[in-house]
Amino acid sequence: AAGDLIAREAGAYTCDPSGGPLNLLHRCILCTASKELAGQISPLLTHVDFPDD
Repeated sequence: AAGDLIAREAGAYTCDPSGGPLNLLHRCILCTASKELAGQISPLLTHVDFPDD
């Protein structure tokens, strides 16, 4: 949660690696400079479904 806050305060866009809304109970986060960049990067990633904490 702290990493998400620090990134957003610095102007970053954070989301789930699949491009959806960030769920802090998941173990993955995608942090980019913009929502558009996240949309371009997300399809290139290998998505792994981890159980919620």
